[in-house]
Amino acid sequence: MFNDTEAGKLISQELPELNERFEKAPVQGLHKIMRALFDYTREKVDIYDLSAVGKCFSVVERLYDSGDAAIRNAIESVYVFSLEKILCNTCKHKAELMNLIPESIQGAYVRQMICSNI
Repeated sequence: MFNDTEAGKLISQELPELNERFEKAPVQGLHKIMRALFDYTREKVDIYDLSAVGKCFSVVERLYDSGDAAIRNAIESVYVFSLEKILCNTCKHKAELMNLIPESIQGAYVRQMICSNI
């Protein structure tokens, strides 16, 4: 099970391009790390780099599926919560993006959408 330190290491290994950002503006705390990861994902969506978007989703899935409760909470409250911004702003690519989102993250997203519409 990943903790916050191991989560940071995984992100650094899988998405080394984020290391430079973290060095320029140190990010502390899981919620800030998830915000930085989401912002990076959104940038890749904006330029339609689906390969990079898929890689981001894959990292989030690994963290979500193998992370401790704090990691899962940070992913749900920051990353998953923010997915609607990506999906809404890129409606013409929404179906493609939904196909890239791993099942466990889609499940969390759908649960959040259902709960927010009650």
